[in-house]
Amino acid sequence: MSNIKCIVSYNGTNFSGWQVQNDKRSVEGEIELALFKICKEEISIIGSGRTDKGVHSYGQTFNFKSNIEMKEEQWLKALNTNLPYDIRITNVEFVDDNFHSRFSCKGKTYQYILNQGDFDPIYKDIVYQYGKKLDIDKMIHAANMFIGKHDFQYFCSNSIDEVKDFVKEIYSFNIKEENNLIYFSVAGSGFLRYQVRMMVGTLIEIGANRKDETIISERLDKKGATTTSFNAPSNGLYLLKVEY
Repeated sequence: MSNIKCIVSYNGTNFSGWQVQNDKRSVEGEIELALFKICKEEISIIGSGRTDKGVHSYGQTFNFKSNIEMKEEQWLKALNTNLPYDIRITNVEFVDDNFHSRFSCKGKTYQYILNQGDFDPIYKDIVYQYGKKLDIDKMIHAANMFIGKHDFQYFCSNSIDEVKDFVKEIYSFNIKEENNLIYFSVAGSGFLRYQVRMMVGTLIEIGANRKDETIISERLDKKGATTTSFNAPSNGLYLLKVEY
């Protein structure tokens, strides 16, 4: 039986998220349906993690096991033939039996895209249409406060019953501006639910001069504050890469 690792790209606009949910369209559900058509049996896939409703991906990773004998390029063609227009497998690779998309993961990179300019209908579902200028220098300076190992309990929506450890390490947090678009790129050991969106949402408040960067130090490592209320919309978020 082969252990098969896939990288998948998708537009999350019309999905309820990655995970299978009753009576709702999910990325995981569509992939498992495609596998059923190919293998004539139900096969469960293992994703590197969940993405929320409306979140997109260039580099989500999943694996599954099958005794169907096909080459990597045949799996790639078969999957894409049976997947809908808003999901595309970009790479298929046979891996060691011990490989696990979630537990073997060593890090992830996300990107968030924000439009400061006029509303652009082309970007309606794939970029946050903020529509106002932000102070990028303030946001760059504040983003550096996230780098390193921290307790992110106040920058996520997970409860203490769901997560054993809220400590995550941020490797880098880069922000660049191109024309009216701002790109927030963050790499880390792993991320909690809404963590990236809450970090970006907080930086937006700082860039808009509504909050001072001390709001970050007050919440990191649970220093005398509650969970941030700033959560950037999901449509601007992309999972770029999963590291193994």
